[in-house]
Amino acid sequence: MHRTATFYDLKITARGMSRAEGREDDYEADPKSLREMVGYVDQLFRGGDRLVKKGQSDKSARIYLSDMRLEGSRIVFLVNRSDPNAPDAVSSDPDNKSRVVHEKPPGHGGDYSAHVVINLDPVIGDNYYLCVIETVYGSGLHASSIVDYLRYVVRHCRKQFKSDFMIAHSSGAKSPRGKPILVNWVHFVELQGHPSDAFEQDLSSGTLSGIELLSFSEEGAAWDEKGGIVERKRSVELRPNPDMLGDINAAIRQVRNKIFKNGQEYKHIRLRFKNEAGEPKDATIASESGKLIDSHKYVRRHNIYAPMANTTSFESISSFILKEIIALME
Repeated sequence: MHRTATFYDLKITARGMSRAEGREDDYEADPKSLREMVGYVDQLFRGGDRLVKKGQSDKSARIYLSDMRLEGSRIVFLVNRSDPNAPDAVSSDPDNKSRVVHEKPPGHGGDYSAHVVINLDPVIGDNYYLCVIETVYGSGLHASSIVDYLRYVVRHCRKQFKSDFMIAHSSGAKSPRGKPILVNWVHFVELQGHPSDAFEQDLSSGTLSGIELLSFSEEGAAWDEKGGIVERKRSVELRPNPDMLGDINAAIRQVRNKIFKNGQEYKHIRLRFKNEAGEPKDATIASESGKLIDSHKYVRRHNIYAPMANTTSFESISSFILKEIIALME
């Protein structure tokens, strides 16, 4: 069975937000640490909450937390997906001309599992954490569905522990009783692709042909009277001079540093280059971290060999698979 472990960097950010009339607020705030967030999830899970994310109808797939545990300095989540639309499994014995359709009971869905292993200590700054997602091909538990589920979990925690997710108004305003005015402390989660060795090799040994700086600061701004035409992005094209460039990776770091030094709103950098064989390549990285935006191109991934785990779904964390994942993360 083809199982794959894919490497990402989990980024957690936060904002203080309020839409209350007279108390509107929206500012960048320091996020809670991953350890704190895991503490809330653990309380809910140990209390019997499976943190089920439901779709819009009874036929939609449901994603839920089947198991979790601490493994040294890492948290391990077993995230399952129950899909009512998955076909019934069929087993057969051709020699004996036997065939059995394993029909799902009412209310059941085809079940799939993903092991999500995250370092509790940040790898960059204080809000980037190394994350590995391991699952079987065709499970529907790819990066976008996992990060969507993690966002749901964060929102669920904020609803269950409301007082812990409040933060002071940016103005420092106080109530008539002298207490600080509080606003919602909203947390955001995203996954950025962890670069593979091939990306570093292709870039450093190849030829850089173009750099495009992408800004989304005016995304959604209307360009016609009715708002039928809206802005998607702004870009600045940079032209590399190969004869003067030197070390490509060092040059890209300098571009990233200049973006932040000048406080410019270029969130992404698109790179166009040719590898050593002359093949055209491209990749988009985050200006802040240098991590990959695309979850497919050049992202580090490995096949998992666990012959003892020959099933699409698990009720609890597989020790065989976890051992393989941790060996890759060391």
